[in-house]
Amino acid sequence: MEVFENSKENSTNNNNMDNKNGSGTSNLSDSLNIKKTDHIDLNILSFNMWNGGQNRNATEHDYALFIKSNNIDIACLQETCTWLGGADHPDCIMEENLAPKIAELLKWNIYVQRTTEGYSTAIISRFKHSEIYYFEEAIIAVEFIIDNNTDNNSNSNKILVINDHLVDEPYQPYNLVDLNKNKHNHSQKELNNLIEKEMKEAHINRTQTFSKKLEKILSSHKDLNIPIFITGDHNEPSHLDWTTNAVKNEFCPFEVEWPTSKMIYDFGFIDSFRHLYPDEVLNKLNSWSPAEEDVDAPRHDRIDFIYHMNINVKDVNYIDSKFSDHLAVFATYSFEPKKDKDNKENNLNKDLNLKNK
Repeated sequence: MEVFENSKENSTNNNNMDNKNGSGTSNLSDSLNIKKTDHIDLNILSFNMWNGGQNRNATEHDYALFIKSNNIDIACLQETCTWLGGADHPDCIMEENLAPKIAELLKWNIYVQRTTEGYSTAIISRFKHSEIYYFEEAIIAVEFIIDNNTDNNSNSNKILVINDHLVDEPYQPYNLVDLNKNKHNHSQKELNNLIEKEMKEAHINRTQTFSKKLEKILSSHKDLNIPIFITGDHNEPSHLDWTTNAVKNEFCPFEVEWPTSKMIYDFGFIDSFRHLYPDEVLNKLNSWSPAEEDVDAPRHDRIDFIYHMNINVKDVNYIDSKFSDHLAVFATYSFEPKKDKDNKENNLNKDLNLKNK
């Protein structure tokens, strides 16, 4: 196992941190042997661990078993750290990061991001990496090589995975529930203005920062045409869920174009779950919260996502691990490694172009 870590405590820059020396190869990824003519199932998990498992006394063994039993290839984790004194204590400090222990049990590679504000994310995988991108926020992106026999300089078998955990306060869904309770005190115009105000706040707190980071990452990959994934706890519902039809069925108080999901959609990404289950009424789903402590919460929503582009999704499930206040998102994609013939033809074309110059 190799650990690649960045934290705000020990790194103040915001540069691309490409580890050229470490192969990132583990025992499991060494044994990986993909036939280049085959489609393979690529299984990706996005999972908020709920303060490193301490709210359910969950251990690294629980999470490792959960990942292994679901045949995950890449696990994108949020809230990987426990808190000294408990997460709700006013003077609590981040204590232990459980993600490296999970990776050690699986003999996988791990990429860690922590912030002093209390957000911790990690990506663990049996695949080796070619690039790592860290940011001061709880955003990490890793470019993986799916076929370990492929040269690092080749783009033929790469994917890019972006994992994030966006801020949870102020939480606009609760505010809109309160607004709906008092809507008789407002004209329709006043209601629209108040909803717009909430969306502007959501944009400032989440969408604006994430959009800039996402644009920076994608700008270096726009011509590669490789599969790209966005995973994470966005602490914000989807514009595909809060629709007119959902309002009619009393699933949400208002039709709302949530800015973060709309921004990701405008970048060209596909909501993997909604792609397979487009009817937001027949296929209504809440990822927060299955915990009994939250049964009386003002509002439950789908705020955990996996988005994709340049690849076909086969299946998506939301799974209750029983030791988190979030459902885990588990998606399977059909990945087709490029053939050697295609790579040789591309190299030959490059050679011919050079000779003709």
